[in-house]
Amino acid sequence: DIPANARNISIFCLSHVIELNNKPALEVHVIDITSMLEAQRKRHESDLMYRKLLSTSKQGILIHRNFKPLMVNQAWVEQQGAESIEQVLAMDSIISIIPEDQHSNAIRRCESILNGNTPNFSSVVSNHCFDGSYKYFNIYDNVINWEGEDAIQVILEEVTDKVLLEKELLYRAMHDDLTQVLNRRAIYDWIKKPVNQQIEMSCMLIDIDDFKLINDQFGHSVGDAVIKHLADSIKTHVELLNGVVGRWGGEEFIV
Repeated sequence: DIPANARNISIFCLSHVIELNNKPALEVHVIDITSMLEAQRKRHESDLMYRKLLSTSKQGILIHRNFKPLMVNQAWVEQQGAESIEQVLAMDSIISIIPEDQHSNAIRRCESILNGNTPNFSSVVSNHCFDGSYKYFNIYDNVINWEGEDAIQVILEEVTDKVLLEKELLYRAMHDDLTQVLNRRAIYDWIKKPVNQQIEMSCMLIDIDDFKLINDQFGHSVGDAVIKHLADSIKTHVELLNGVVGRWGGEEFIV
């Protein structure tokens, strides 16, 4: 850096020996690299700022290349139940926290993103966390340039409570409250596929003879217990045959 015209400029000097008038001389090339160094400095400052934002973000952030962790912030460590950032960075691959039956999907997703097919929506995934817990996460992943090479940045948002609530609501919408077998609407939905595919099946409609006498003599609570016991018995046998059981109404069941 040298002063010039009331400001400092950065120069690059390239010198070599030449012959001038039959005598050795030094030829010096002076190149102004001020703008280049300024751009590098700004990129460096931007990179430091970006890394600081990543490290202090309340969202879990992981950067990996072929599932080898390159950078991870404290929020990700806490969400995944790991002991420390150092523990995560020491891993050869973080694919171990992904359920085994989802490994191939995760690999294909990463390959697709690296090929420029970054999804424009988030995806819900499940992870076996370091502390043994099983959690659901909303993930946003995209390609970034990390230290000169492409890598994948994954931003996590834990949605375990939301996913479990949605599953519970869906279960309740499809099952009878008393017997926990499918309700009539769920049976109609289930039967569409085998009917459309013209799959042969057997169907039974089962009820309890003179069930009103049970309610009249012993009360409705005992009647409910009888219905539930019958549902459990049917379900035990039918599930062995990969069948389904539904409550058609009252003391009627469909198999």
